[in-house]
Amino acid sequence: MPARVRLRTVVRTAAVTATSTEEFPGLLTRTNGVLVEALYFPSGELRGYKVALENDTNAEGEPVWSSGSTLSPDLAIPEIQSRLAPGDVPAGNSRRHLRPHPWHQAPAATERIPRHVTAVALYAVVPVPGTEHLVTAPLATHAQTQGWAVPAACVVTDTGPLDQDTELRPGWARIRAAVDGGRAAGIVVPAFAHIAYRWHDWNAQRSWLLDRGLFVIATDPTNLATGLEPEEPRS
Repeated sequence: MPARVRLRTVVRTAAVTATSTEEFPGLLTRTNGVLVEALYFPSGELRGYKVALENDTNAEGEPVWSSGSTLSPDLAIPEIQSRLAPGDVPAGNSRRHLRPHPWHQAPAATERIPRHVTAVALYAVVPVPGTEHLVTAPLATHAQTQGWAVPAACVVTDTGPLDQDTELRPGWARIRAAVDGGRAAGIVVPAFAHIAYRWHDWNAQRSWLLDRGLFVIATDPTNLATGLEPEEPRS
């Protein structure tokens, strides 16, 4: 995977996982193989950041740094701040507690999945044909560890770049059909970018997941595993 694509995936996963702008750079720092430099205003507010891979260096042996905005416009700090703005307070919440970010809950997400959930689908996007088993094997191991069954035809992959239109993926259409047919109550993916890479695609798929009452668990190689719970209300 090209360095910029790897960095873009790591940063986007951290942006989705973080519950605040303050938490965001910390998640990047804890990602294996990733270097991070965060810039702050005198007030302590995050002003910007840049990232690099430890094994990606220039001719002088220095890290090849990329800012969020150069990786993708939606990964610029203003965009991330707008998505993490504390405006998602449920009506009637007199204490004004923020609802947890729907794609956070990492350690406890699996524990809160109802006991009746027994079947899940495994889904991933692979860059080249012939590598499907390398990507889906960890997903199957995770499902087995949790005691979940994986029904026939519910191990599905699409081939190509992550940023391909989700609605045009034949594999994702099979996942949707399995869910609508009642064969899976949840989906296990390597990272949420495998479901949707671009924000507008992400929001559309998230709405569908919530409509169906599904949970999603990501077993991300950056160890930023997160989850969506069935009981989460539509926002």
